[in-house]
Amino acid sequence: MVSKLYAGVVVSDLERARAWYAAVFGRDADATPMGGLCEWHVGDNVLQVVDLETVRRIQQLPDWGSAGASSVTLVVDDLETPTARAEPVSHFEGPRFDTVSVRDPDGNLVTFLRPATA
Repeated sequence: MVSKLYAGVVVSDLERARAWYAAVFGRDADATPMGGLCEWHVGDNVLQVVDLETVRRIQQLPDWGSAGASSVTLVVDDLETPTARAEPVSHFEGPRFDTVSVRDPDGNLVTFLRPATA
């Protein structure tokens, strides 16, 4: 049974990404448990923003992956505030939720989901 979720986003420039995600969350990272990694805690869940070279070193896979190939969905109350920093690449309106997707500085897809109000 899964008890907690850590979503990872791979970036090429950790400081640039840290500033972008700090603006999205309205605060700096909640933790930096090691070099090359920043975390934002949301309840029991965690968004990890990790430097590509750090992932390659830890996994011992020097040619693994690329920055900008990750995606994450963040549930929000307001779609306008977090998406104001980037040009939307897609928008969906439905009976149960609305979404706006943007790209972070590396091109990772960040989708903001607002549940429909009853």
